[in-house]
Amino acid sequence: MLLYYVFGQEIKAKYEPYGMSLTRLHTLAALVDKELKRSKYYLDSRLSADSLSRKIGTNRNYLSRAIFFISGNNFCNYVNQLRIEELLSGGASVMQSKDTLYDAALVCGFNNRRTFYRAFLREKGLSPDDFVAIHKSLSLHRKNQQQQ
Repeated sequence: MLLYYVFGQEIKAKYEPYGMSLTRLHTLAALVDKELKRSKYYLDSRLSADSLSRKIGTNRNYLSRAIFFISGNNFCNYVNQLRIEELLSGGASVMQSKDTLYDAALVCGFNNRRTFYRAFLREKGLSPDDFVAIHKSLSLHRKNQQQQ
């Protein structure tokens, strides 16, 4: 039996009984990952598994399986992970205050603060407020070290 490893988890060839070979799953997973990162569809707050599957040319079930294969997450968690990566790639200007961080989160595709807060906490293990406070503290510490 073929075994695949995704983030240290053993994924057995459970897709074949549902009409999807592991080769097809691997190919679709690579396409989904590449297309999502290239086109940045995740910045659209109205993005759904249905709309993305139509854009990529597959069905929703295959898309969900491919996303799980890529990330070990469901569609929503994976998209939110990409949104947070996009947000944090904005640099230090985003980290100036929690309000700036929340404003940037809306631009990155989150619908509201609550969804962003939960996704950020799940992804980073810290609340956005704590993350901003730590970032400010580290920035101040670095600045003080450079002045010495």
